[in-house]
Amino acid sequence: MSFFDDLWERLFGADKAADDYPDEKPESNSTACPLKTEPYLVRVTVKTRAGEIPVNGVKVSLGDAVLGVSGRGGKVADSPLRSLNSFKLTASYANAGEKLKREEYALSVKDIVLPGGSFSASAANEIKKIRDVIGNRDDQDFLDPYTPSAAEVRYENIGGQHIIHVLIHLATLSLNVKYLNQNSKTDTVQTSAAKDPEGSSHEVRGDSVDGKFSGGILCFASSTTMLLWYWGKDEVTREEVIQKCYDVWAAKNFENRVGLGAVKSAEAPENPAANSYWLKTAVPVPAAGYTLKRWVEIRDWQADTEDTPPTFTQRTEPPVASVGNIWVNNRRTPFVRKKLISKEMKWVDISEADWRVMRRDPETGGSYKIWTKWDYHKNAIKALKPDETDLNDKVNGIPIDELADEFELTGGTGTYAAVIATKLAKGYPGVFSTNATSFGHVMIARGCVMDHEGKVHRLIVNDPYGNLESPTSLLHQYKINASVGQGGVNNSEDVAEVQTILQLLDHWPGEIDGECDGTGEDELVKAIKKYQKSAKLASKPDGIVKPGEKTDKKLARIKGAGGYSKEEKESNARGTGSEATTKGRHAYYDSNTEVPGGTMRLKGKWRGTVMLEKQAPFPLSELTGKLTPNE
Repeated sequence: MSFFDDLWERLFGADKAADDYPDEKPESNSTACPLKTEPYLVRVTVKTRAGEIPVNGVKVSLGDAVLGVSGRGGKVADSPLRSLNSFKLTASYANAGEKLKREEYALSVKDIVLPGGSFSASAANEIKKIRDVIGNRDDQDFLDPYTPSAAEVRYENIGGQHIIHVLIHLATLSLNVKYLNQNSKTDTVQTSAAKDPEGSSHEVRGDSVDGKFSGGILCFASSTTMLLWYWGKDEVTREEVIQKCYDVWAAKNFENRVGLGAVKSAEAPENPAANSYWLKTAVPVPAAGYTLKRWVEIRDWQADTEDTPPTFTQRTEPPVASVGNIWVNNRRTPFVRKKLISKEMKWVDISEADWRVMRRDPETGGSYKIWTKWDYHKNAIKALKPDETDLNDKVNGIPIDELADEFELTGGTGTYAAVIATKLAKGYPGVFSTNATSFGHVMIARGCVMDHEGKVHRLIVNDPYGNLESPTSLLHQYKINASVGQGGVNNSEDVAEVQTILQLLDHWPGEIDGECDGTGEDELVKAIKKYQKSAKLASKPDGIVKPGEKTDKKLARIKGAGGYSKEEKESNARGTGSEATTKGRHAYYDSNTEVPGGTMRLKGKWRGTVMLEKQAPFPLSELTGKLTPNE
């Protein structure tokens, strides 16, 4: 069965037959005569359904032959003159590098009568297996069959020439936004334990608990950086985003900051605890704002030349030391020998680069609530945005964060996603925030999936967590109970499990149907062998996955356990976590997205959305260039 035949059966549920599509050549033994009509040509344009944006690079086929590829105006070359009374047209749009799911479009036009211009038409858009973030093999197909509107298929007579115009509407709208994984180490923002995020020169050193960033600090900064990159500010880093957010807080006199043993007063507190904070105030408040200080131990290590056995021999400064102790720093060659001459406790000003003070909650010790203050987010973006853009978080004059309480994420033309989609259709991606999770999350909305009635079924986001949507990241446990593949037991449930993970590893192009006949000619057996070879699991791949053996263990390690690790590493994913990583690109979300355990559920209160908008809107020609390219 050809690609087109298979597509037609899936979309329209009918077997292809000669009398169904009389434009097809009849079989050699057939005496059927295809119905004729006066000559006409087919003229095709490709646009997005949201915003009517022309899409270039989309290959369009008329019957079994390629008609052409859409240009920047979305237009495809006219067909040759035709005289058959029906035609079939297909197109597809995808980008594998961006993990943009393939959308397929099919149109059937029949009973064409010329002159007169009458016909019947049916169309459908399909996106196979839009993954949810749970990975429980309950992914849903997006299938939208409909009768094309008069604007989508119409007849025109120009100077005696019969023309049937076809407007292909793609359900997918995707803006081309560069991806940044929040675990990226391309700047000095680090997440590893025992590393100071501000660098070795910083006077406040973190331990394995508070020496790293996590949660909202990283996802907000990463999403905002992606947004600014989209607008051409490629030089912006997450460091700068975090710093601007800190500056906004400092300008508000470190409002609400009294936790971690800190005292807010004009005079220094007596007998402060080590490493506690003091918000030095004055009445009236000084023009420069309050001063934030920390009570820290200042040590004076001096070079030592004596032969006394060292008290410490290690690469880093000992956390506990007494005056007179000897420390041999073995980080360098030759070793550096030092002696602690003096130490004292002092109030030290916290520099504006010390973001650590923003991330501890005064009551719980958890992430500090500065990252839930949407005003800080907006003003940080405002300080960094290009001059030719405006900040917008309103719809019809009402802030989106006020409207968000009334909206589900998806589910109708008046939903929160539909509000965002109106902006996306103008070329404006946006950073949006939710506290529908147990810890809050910030993502960048870059696209949507919209049906022919204008209902938004999915938001497409760049998710900086990166492990919610990727070919190697599943959030449910992998397990098979019996062998799968060549000569295996091949229980349906086990076969489906292997098919699922191989599909997500781009090694299984077929359906998740739980079927394998165990022979060497079976397609799943071939896929297992191909995977075993690529993963270097065997010099002679045997095409079988046995519980507890090498291939099974490899798949289990790749798939991993659900949830996030303590350091927000992708425990079940591969790669370096750099901005070049594809994980997190084009994650598809709807109102029912929920990770087991409730740690990531996107159905709930939506806190706000910030859009950067051109002061002079994009012309369509420029907006076309903002779309994710077709592969």
